[in-house]
Amino acid sequence: MGQQDYYEILESQPKASPEMLRAAYKRLAFRYHPDHCKDSQATLHMQLLNEAYEILSNPEKRAQYDYQREAPAPETTAEVIITPEPVDQEQEGESEPPVQPSPKKRRTWTPEDSAWMRNQLAVIAWLLVLVTLLFAMSLFTGEFYLIWVLVPVILAFSIIASIVVRLTRPA
Repeated sequence: MGQQDYYEILESQPKASPEMLRAAYKRLAFRYHPDHCKDSQATLHMQLLNEAYEILSNPEKRAQYDYQREAPAPETTAEVIITPEPVDQEQEGESEPPVQPSPKKRRTWTPEDSAWMRNQLAVIAWLLVLVTLLFAMSLFTGEFYLIWVLVPVILAFSIIASIVVRLTRPA
């Protein structure tokens, strides 16, 4: 593996499905195609995109790339000699500086998330239509049952809560 990370080039994750990789490739190919992009680096971008997509779209090449990507860097063949550093008597009483927590990785939005969100919002819309119809029916019949309205409203709020949980979960 060279210096390039093919997943970064395609702006996708290692867990991405072949369909997601194809969609990312098409989107980026349209953006960086020399006919559409007047950037001087457009040709280089397209070459990198083609190389990345060629490797990641082939299951065998992708498996080999993933294996090489996750393998630890090979050590040199020379012997590694570890010598302990001398302890300074003045520094012995000092404590080490606290370790800073690594910054949180931002979660990327995937096409599956978009499809899931559309489905959830469609269910909420149908629940609101149901609440409106039940409320109108109660006005015409003169009988109002609170449970007719509460159940769909509670379902809508639970779906909204699941959306919020999904949007706020870390990467």
